[in-house]
Amino acid sequence: MAHNHFSDGYSAKETFNNQIQPPASGGTIDLAHTDGGLVVGNTNSAETWYLPPEEFVPVGVLVSIVNQGSGTITVKDDALNTIATVAGSSAETKQFTLSAALAWEVIGGSAAADLASTASGKGANLVGFEDGGSKTTAATVDAALDEIYVSLKGTGLVSVPLTSIVKEDGTVMIKQATTVTGFSQLSNKNIVIHIPANSTAEAFAATSVMPLDLDGTNNGNLTLNVIVSKNADADALTLDAELYGRVGDAGSWSPDVYAGSAQTIVAVGSKLQFAALTSPPSGVLSAAFVLTLGGINDSDVVYIHDVFWTYQKKLVTS
Repeated sequence: MAHNHFSDGYSAKETFNNQIQPPASGGTIDLAHTDGGLVVGNTNSAETWYLPPEEFVPVGVLVSIVNQGSGTITVKDDALNTIATVAGSSAETKQFTLSAALAWEVIGGSAAADLASTASGKGANLVGFEDGGSKTTAATVDAALDEIYVSLKGTGLVSVPLTSIVKEDGTVMIKQATTVTGFSQLSNKNIVIHIPANSTAEAFAATSVMPLDLDGTNNGNLTLNVIVSKNADADALTLDAELYGRVGDAGSWSPDVYAGSAQTIVAVGSKLQFAALTSPPSGVLSAAFVLTLGGINDSDVVYIHDVFWTYQKKLVTS
């Protein structure tokens, strides 16, 4: 049998941050009309408090109960189910919320302490997140912050336009012809750097400005990525890299920070990755590379499709 919220001797209405001091002899407190917020009890004997009927309360409403008296408050729902007890002398604050299943639930033992806690499952995990713009599926502030920080401190990308890449000696490439490396279009679609068969040993270079959010720790996870393929598999060809970093507007360039090996070019194409295996200077503003074709390409054509840097991002605080 449901509790009759209108037959009790005391009814709390508009109790937001108000203090309730029932008769010292004890009894019942009806929160049927509470608008949520903090309800302060001051009882020196056993009390029974009834939370509002579920059908009259918005889902997600919060009711916090603190007991400043020496007695104990028993908190029940509309169906007379005991939800929790609240110890006296301000020993604890308990927070209640109405779930999507229209059932009252307890959030933590001490609401203030739980909300301020950095322990797992507390703090921002207890605060709901209402996404009016439908930008996320996060249900708590903690989950929403996780999404934001993954974006702010995730992997960054700096594209290197193919037309910014030149021969290592500074020679600008033009449209590919005969045995001279240059640009060409494949199948009337993408533009590539076209290294023809029987071309002389080729090396290419470019410099890129790095974003300010490049994390200088852990090598910044600075990696040069090259999408490259061959039109046949007749020659054993490799691509090697040198990576350099510059600090400051007029700073000097670092030694080569790539200590890895040359990587094999496969016919079907692949992404070759050249990671900075030794620490680049802290605060890198520019990064440069030199790519060198290895092997004898007397039968194969090599295509460089895309070149880009990836790096670990950091929070920029100033």
